Amino acid sequence: MQRNGADGRVIHAVLPLVLLFLLIVFDQLTKCYFHQYDPEGNRAAIAVIDGFLYWDVSYNTGAGFSFLQGQPWAQTLFIILTVIALAVVYVYYLSIGGKYRFVKYGLMVLTAGILGNFIDRLAFAKVVDFISVKLWYGYFPTFNVADAAITVGVIMFIVHLLFLDADCLFCSKARRERRKARIGAEQAGMTAERGESAAEKAEGEGAAESSGTDRYDGE
Repeated sequence: MQRNGADGRVIHAVLPLVLLFLLIVFDQLTKCYFHQYDPEGNRAAIAVIDGFLYWDVSYNTGAGFSFLQGQPWAQTLFIILTVIALAVVYVYYLSIGGKYRFVKYGLMVLTAGILGNFIDRLAFAKVVDFISVKLWYGYFPTFNVADAAITVGVIMFIVHLLFLDADCLFCSKARRERRKARIGAEQAGMTAERGESAAEKAEGEGAAESSGTDRYDGE
């Protein structure tokens, strides 16, 4: 069932935050489990789907694909870059307002991934990786839930820019105009609803004051 109006806006404002929270919790729980299972990262890989998916615990002090691993100054650099990335995502999220629900969910998935690895860097100066995938050319670099969330979030953002944004790159001019008109109509409707709510509130307060005055006069 589709929800419209104030209820729908509240739902679409809360659900991305719920998704963010659940992803961070799931990421941290999986990392805690595999850290307890293999604190040193020395155990042999466990086949989940033989020939394709394995649990293989390792610890990464670098970025993706072990970039800058082992560099003593790398953690400070990654923390600074993470703070900048989070600030950029937050500003863009606020700029969207009530538009583009798809990319808002994508940004929350991306943020969950960034925060998941950020927590590890602040707490342990390293990131727990445990998912190993074997492809036709060999093993893909080991990753974790946060890495997967970052990848999915970036893909959702790219899809938004290419196909869903009002100025999407792979859209016809007519489609862009229709999308801009629809977004404008939705924003106008939201503004009108807020105006009506404010008017109703003011009317209610005025009625309450009038009622209080009448009671006073009657006494």
